[in-house]
Amino acid sequence: MPFQGLGYWQLNQHLQDSPAPAMPDDATFSDELCDFVRRCLIKDGTKRPSAAQLLRHPWIANAADDPAQLQAHYKKWLKWCNSKIVNKRAKSAEESESVEDMLEKAFPL
Repeated sequence: MPFQGLGYWQLNQHLQDSPAPAMPDDATFSDELCDFVRRCLIKDGTKRPSAAQLLRHPWIANAADDPAQLQAHYKKWLKWCNSKIVNKRAKSAEESESVEDMLEKAFPL
């Protein structure tokens, strides 16, 4: 686990001081999606777009016209997240459910 051993305040400070995570530069995701995520992860609340502004972002506007496209992006993102998590740590024998399954249950379409 990347933050194992950090106390609450240490973790809070680490997250505040570290740069925001970024999408991969390997063409896994569209430029529009990468731009949307980048805007969502702006740490300075005065510079980050509001929820209403983000809902008007081209990636959301285009995806709203085609729910199948949004679902395909969602599944691709889940697989990408799962691969990153699995690659960072060995899966323990107690984990019977994949991260993808857990996220799909938490955020059903």
